[in-house]
Amino acid sequence: MANIIVAGVGGQGVLLATDLIATAAVSAGYDAKKSEVHGVAQRGGSVVSHVRYAKKVRSPLCVPGKVDLLIALERLEALRSAHFVKREGTIIVNSKEVEPIQFLDEPKPYPIGVEEFLKNKGFRVLEVDASGLAKKAGDARAANVVVLGLASRVLDIEEQHWSQTLSQTLPKKLLKLNQKAFAQGQSAFSAQKG
Repeated sequence: MANIIVAGVGGQGVLLATDLIATAAVSAGYDAKKSEVHGVAQRGGSVVSHVRYAKKVRSPLCVPGKVDLLIALERLEALRSAHFVKREGTIIVNSKEVEPIQFLDEPKPYPIGVEEFLKNKGFRVLEVDASGLAKKAGDARAANVVVLGLASRVLDIEEQHWSQTLSQTLPKKLLKLNQKAFAQGQSAFSAQKG
């Protein structure tokens, strides 16, 4: 059983990441439910999605303080959704910083020390330059799939289900790129453990 939240801003692929997790969970034999909560429904606005999988799932929404894994595609979104994560839960943070659109007219300083703050709250924090690794794989826009590769090492879904999900869900012309991005995320997890 897993309660997962994926958080980011519009245009980062939060909804695709959610679909891939839910599909991989179903492929592994779980019942899976998902729900999307949009903030400002445009590029740059906050987007949060919930995914739950288990033998039987009744509701798609995660309860604050009960989430096993928060996947944050942007640092500030990790802070915004951290209250959902259970004590000693895992937070994966893409080190990318996106200025909130509400600060464009009146700039405010971007928060510093996000990962350290979250660690001090008792969370297991895995920081990754997903955007940089995605660029290395061929396209910085695949950062969401890099982060999923890292998440695949945390979740109890076997490798073949992730591989099958990528192959069956993504367009053929983008498959190789995303397979490389996914592998970059898996390597990033191994590097953090080692």
